[in-house]
Formats: sequence, structure tokens, C-alpha cells
Amino acid sequence: MDELPPRPRQVFLLRWQRHLSNTEIAVALGIAVKTVEMHMTRALGALRHSLPSELVGD
Repeated sequence: MDELPPRPRQVFLLRWQRHLSNTEIAVALGIAVKTVEMHMTRALGALRHSLPSELVGD
């Protein structure tokens, strides 16, 4: 988690700690919903990549 770039980390935390929707995150950060989706995709990809393959199922 600490290795994520700042914005994807912020989006990820707003989604999973505060349970905000993509629209709510976009409004809170002043960015487009598509940008929120892109940051979530990057964050999840980086987190998946950092997990052992047994946990990911690849």
C-alpha cells in the first residue's frame, strides 16, 4: 500500500475505508469519474502484483 503513487492510494482508501462511490470520490477530489476508475485500476493492479501468486490465483 505504501508503494502506491499518492493519487491512486487516496482513491483506493476513500473507496475501501470510507465506502465512497466512484462518483462521490470524483466530487470530493474534483476529478472525473473515469479518472477515479483509472486510479482504482492502477491501485488494484499494483496491489495484485505485490501479492504472492498463491493468493492471487494466477
